[in-house]
Amino acid sequence: VMVVAEALDWPPAFAEAIFTSARVRGFVEPYRGPGHRKRSRWQLSGRGQAWLDRDANIAAPIEFNNGNGHAQSPA
Repeated sequence: VMVVAEALDWPPAFAEAIFTSARVRGFVEPYRGPGHRKRSRWQLSGRGQAWLDRDANIAAPIEFNNGNGHAQSPA
């Protein structure tokens, strides 16, 4: 979760809340990658993909780091 928080410049507590919400709703699922048998990694589940395909309609990409602290559409 910390990697995502840093990559998106989110507060760690916010990234943790988003991840917990996605996990509880079944939008992500654990898997074990080769060479990482004891470490869980997470991937988008079938349910998560179906939700994105159905409900995540974004008209334009959102620009997060626009210098004024607000997310906005680049249009």
